[in-house]
Amino acid sequence: MPWREPPLVDFEQEPQYRWPFWEVGCQEEDLFGELHQRFNTTPYPAYIQDPESFHRDVLEIARQAHDKDDFFARMQRRRDERFAELDRFRRRLFILHNNGFNKLDDTQMHHLTRMNYFASLDSIVALYASLLAPDEAGREPSLEFFMSPRQLGILEEKEKRLSPATAKAKDHAGADQSMMPTPPGRRQIASPKRI
Repeated sequence: MPWREPPLVDFEQEPQYRWPFWEVGCQEEDLFGELHQRFNTTPYPAYIQDPESFHRDVLEIARQAHDKDDFFARMQRRRDERFAELDRFRRRLFILHNNGFNKLDDTQMHHLTRMNYFASLDSIVALYASLLAPDEAGREPSLEFFMSPRQLGILEEKEKRLSPATAKAKDHAGADQSMMPTPPGRRQIASPKRI
């Protein structure tokens, strides 16, 4: 499920989104309908490209394709290429972050690591929330503005179980044991936790 719905486009009013749909046996509205769903979404809640970039890919491929089947095959290849580009970038960026090239504190690194491993909506939201800072008046950000008391209670219980501070407190590492991050390419072995 994406974070937001695809754009609703009036092709008469927004000519920048026009494309040669007739050449590949599609309808004009398929750009942000079937094509968007099949070739611009990922298994986790995100789009591969923003609407303008996706439109450029569709426009380019529609001009090259011979028919609808060829068009869909080319779109699938382009989707796979774009997804591979994103995945390579994400992995390289994560390696840099893990090797000290970051300005994140321990809590933010914890959330970045969880997002990198799980790519769930929860992990993405937790990462973004960890990046919040006090406003100009010095007030800390608070979910009370957006969540019911029941939702806040559930969130607090989850935070207690997932808190990096709690994990460190339970880890009885002595002076001879390192608390350094796991090097790239190796998986850290941790005690199983129920979430």
